[in-house]
Amino acid sequence: MIKIAFFIVILISMIIPQTFAEQYLVPGWIKNNAGWWADGLIDDSSFVSGIQWLIANEIIYVPPTVSEKSETSVPIWVKNTAGWWHEDKISDLEFLNAIQYLVKIGIISTGSSNDYFTNSNAWSTFDFGTLGIGNNPEGYRGAVFDGKYLYFVPYQNGIGRHGEVLRYDTTDNFQSGNAWSTFDPGANGVGNDPDGYVMGVFDGRYIYFAPYHNGNEHHGEVLRYDTTFNFESAE
Repeated sequence: MIKIAFFIVILISMIIPQTFAEQYLVPGWIKNNAGWWADGLIDDSSFVSGIQWLIANEIIYVPPTVSEKSETSVPIWVKNTAGWWHEDKISDLEFLNAIQYLVKIGIISTGSSNDYFTNSNAWSTFDFGTLGIGNNPEGYRGAVFDGKYLYFVPYQNGIGRHGEVLRYDTTDNFQSGNAWSTFDPGANGVGNDPDGYVMGVFDGRYIYFAPYHNGNEHHGEVLRYDTTFNFESAE
């Protein structure tokens, strides 16, 4: 019930005039939330999410702060500070200093690019090969973007030079297998031995792959894809 009350208070704040946030350094009703958190009635994640929302919507103000490192847990002294602030033992400014510290260590994100860069929550990985996508889609050197799809330039997969182009649909979920596909032009009768490329470029319709070494020798077999055609079509 405490968690529900916490977020109801946040929703109610959406209809409070902006002058309310400007009149007070920190709105007094947030002290109840700080007290619940200090007493363990709401968890760290709920409190942090609520404070982050309040900062993003300018209900409370924290000076622009660059996150210098990424931590995964809230220091106990910050929770103690929230409790003291709830009991009026410290000032609003001291409470905000503690909140700013959470931004500094990456617990709270204010949305700045520098903050996100060092926040582990901003990063994710996806290994498409483990889902059986393609033949052996590993070892790429460069990528090309056509406005929707990201094409990875085939280079060497650990077995040898290869030409298996990997494509990701940026409008789909990054960690969804459906967003990823591959096509190996050489294995489908295109060209002589179109393997081993190092970069690519998009001209508005065609993607050109720059030749490097096909496993036997340095080569000059430029590979081109017409983006108006089906990706997995050799014609």
